[in-house]
Amino acid sequence: MRLSNYGLVAVLALVGHVPLAAAADEDQVDLKDVPASIRGAADNTVPQAKWTKASKEVDDDETTYHLNGSDAKGREVDITLTAEGQVESFETVLSVTDLPRNLVKVLKTLPQVKWTEATEKVEDGKTTYEVSGIDLKDRESVAFFDADGQATIHTDQESSEVPAVVSAALKAKLPAFQTERVRSVTVNGQLVAYLFVRREEADGDDMEVRVSIDGKTVTVGDDDDSDDDD
Repeated sequence: MRLSNYGLVAVLALVGHVPLAAAADEDQVDLKDVPASIRGAADNTVPQAKWTKASKEVDDDETTYHLNGSDAKGREVDITLTAEGQVESFETVLSVTDLPRNLVKVLKTLPQVKWTEATEKVEDGKTTYEVSGIDLKDRESVAFFDADGQATIHTDQESSEVPAVVSAALKAKLPAFQTERVRSVTVNGQLVAYLFVRREEADGDDMEVRVSIDGKTVTVGDDDDSDDDD
């Protein structure tokens, strides 16, 4: 997501906001320099939008444009288009009260969390949502809803709350790994794994290691290769 990489209703009146900003490797451009075909496609996708910022990115001879502004309801929007004017994705910052009812129902199962930020993303014809909030212990929870409505929720945990079998599996796989943050991972209300996060010094990116609750599967980042004792 171009919105926050993480995530109604403990307090439904709260309105969330996730800032939309161009990536560091993009060049800001004046709106008047955005090709008419790009601007037209953006206007057709988000009617009555007021665009305030634009950027251009060239990667391997492929050019994309990013426009940032607000829609007819005053909500912040961000759209990504190809040089040919094809919409790759667009995102909208929502009030938590604007979320679909089925999502609100899921979030209500965590009454200890005050959900405050929500974003909607449409890509390849599929709509996904990310919602984040803080619980009574000031820990962050982020809920991800896929196009089918499946809910995956990440919640900050203390290291002492992690089962011994999980910690042991991490240490066996990566003895020198220094955890800076750990989150529980639930899917449709069922605890399935723990996610360990470390900040990489070289490029500033996070390194993530996912360990199943039985400690049998350890996955580093997006690597499909994992330890599985089954």
